[in-house]
Amino acid sequence: MSERELRRRVYLLIGLILQAVICCGAPTFLRAGELELINAAMNSIQADGLKKHTLFLASDTLEGREAGSKGGHAAGAYLLDIMKKSGLKARGDSGYFTQEFGDDYRNLLAYLPGDVPQLADEFIVVGAHYDHVGYGNSQNSFGPIGQIHNGADDNASGVAAVVEVIKALTRQPLKLKRPILIAFWDAEEKGLLGSEYWIDTPTIPLTSVGLYLNLDMIGRLPKQGLTMYGVRTAPGFRQFIAEQNRVTDIDILFDWTIKRDSDHHPFYENKIPFLMPHTGLHDDYHRPSDDPEKLNWNGMEQISRLFFQMIVAAADAESLPQFRSESKSENTTVQMQMSQPAPPAPPRLGISWNRELEEQGIIEIEQVRRDSPAERSGMRAGDRIQQINGTELPATTSFLRLVSRANNPVEFVLKRPGEAEPQTVTAELDGPPVRLGVGWRIDPAEPGVISLVRIDAGSPADDAGLSAGDRISQIAGVSIRDSRHFAELVAASSGSVEMLRERKGRLQVVTVIFDDDPAEKLSEAANSPKS
Repeated sequence: MSERELRRRVYLLIGLILQAVICCGAPTFLRAGELELINAAMNSIQADGLKKHTLFLASDTLEGREAGSKGGHAAGAYLLDIMKKSGLKARGDSGYFTQEFGDDYRNLLAYLPGDVPQLADEFIVVGAHYDHVGYGNSQNSFGPIGQIHNGADDNASGVAAVVEVIKALTRQPLKLKRPILIAFWDAEEKGLLGSEYWIDTPTIPLTSVGLYLNLDMIGRLPKQGLTMYGVRTAPGFRQFIAEQNRVTDIDILFDWTIKRDSDHHPFYENKIPFLMPHTGLHDDYHRPSDDPEKLNWNGMEQISRLFFQMIVAAADAESLPQFRSESKSENTTVQMQMSQPAPPAPPRLGISWNRELEEQGIIEIEQVRRDSPAERSGMRAGDRIQQINGTELPATTSFLRLVSRANNPVEFVLKRPGEAEPQTVTAELDGPPVRLGVGWRIDPAEPGVISLVRIDAGSPADDAGLSAGDRISQIAGVSIRDSRHFAELVAASSGSVEMLRERKGRLQVVTVIFDDDPAEKLSEAANSPKS
C-alpha cells in the first residue's frame, strides 16, 4: 500500500469516528467520566417543570410582577426559596441572597462554586429578569392599560428556564471548573435598573466575570429557529454554540444587532462577552395577552437544554475568550455585507445553452462568448454537443459537471444545423479542472473556520450539498488553522473525505468525493475571495 493511500485511509477513519461522535452528541468539553452525569442533568430539564414555574410567575395572583409591588416581591420569594433549597451559596449583599436598591427593588444572587481553586475568580454569570410591567402604563404597555400584564414570555419563560438549569446543576454532583453566579434581576422593565445597579456595585469583582449568559423571552420558538445575540462579542462563539446545539434540533439565526433592550447590555458596555437566546417579539409583547397558553413548551425545553450545555461548556472550558471590541462597530448592515455570496467562478468553456432542452438531454448552444475557448475552437450558436471526451450526451452526470472537471485538451463532437455529419473540435478550457469548487473568506470572529461564499455548479462541493453560508471547521478530523491550511488539506485529499460543516448553528459531517489525484493543486486557492 502506498503512503498516499495509507494517509487517505487514516483520514477517512478519523472522519468516520468524528461522524459517530457528532451523531451521538458527545460533548467535546467533558472530562473522563462526566458524560453520564451531564446527560442526566440535562435530561432533568423538562417541559413540565418549565410550565409549572411559568404558570406561577405569570398568574393573575402576582399582578404582573411589577418591581417593588407585592406581586414582584411574591415572585422574588418564590425564587429565593428555590435558590436556598437547591443548596446554592448566597452572593448578595452582606452574605444574603438579596441586593436591595431603588424603590424597594431587589436582585437575587447566588452561586455554585467551581472545582478548580485556580479558577475561583473566573465566573460565568447567568441572568434573567423576573419583573414585568404590572398593570401597564403609557410608557411601558402597548395596551390596554389597567389590566394585568402577566408577562408569560417576558420574562417568566426565561426565569423558568434558569430555575430548571439551577436544579439540573445542583441535582447531579457535577465537577465544573469555574464558579457560576445566578442572578435574577429586578426592575429591568424600568430601564435595566437591576443589572446596572449590580454592575455599579457588584457582589463579586467585575474583573472576575468572564462571560454573561442572559435569558429573556424564550417562550415562543418559531419554525425558522432561535435567534442568538452576542455572537460577535468574543472569538469563536458561533462554533461554540453549534457544538453545544448538538442536543437539540433547533436552527439558530445569528443576529449581530446589540441594543440596550435587556440585561446583557450593562455587561457588554463593560467589555464582558455575552450570549442571549431569544425567540422574537410578537403582537402580545407588553400587552395583557402575553399569557402562558401561547407558549411553546417543547421549544422552551430544547432552548433550556441548549442553555444548560452552554453554561457547562463555558464553566469547564480550558480558557474563556476575550471580548471583541470590534463588535461595537458590527451591525446588521455589516452582517449583510459579509454574508453576500461571491460572484460565480469564470466559465471554462464560454457558452450558454438552452436549459429547457437540457432537461431532454440535448445541449444546444445559444450563445458563444467572444474570445472564449468555445469561440477559438469554432463552436457556434445552434450547435448541439453530442460528446465530451468520448462521453455520450446525455450522460449520467450533468454537462456542466463534465466541463468543469475536464482535463485539457477537451474534445467535443458537435451536430451542426444543416450538416449531415457531426464534426469534432478540440478546446483548451480556461483554468484547471475544478477540484472542490468553492470560494471562501476568513472571518476574524470565527478563528479556525472557513466561511463559504461561493459554490460552483457541478463541482464536488455542489454534489456534497455544500452551500454559500456554510462554515467548515474540520477536514478528515483535522481542525483548520487558517486559509492556507484549508487549501493544503483539500489539496492533500483524495477519494472521499469528511468535512465538518456548520449551517444555522447545527453541525453535520459532509462527505466530499474528489475526481482527481491529490498531487494536483487546489485551483480555487489563488482565486477565491478571502478577507
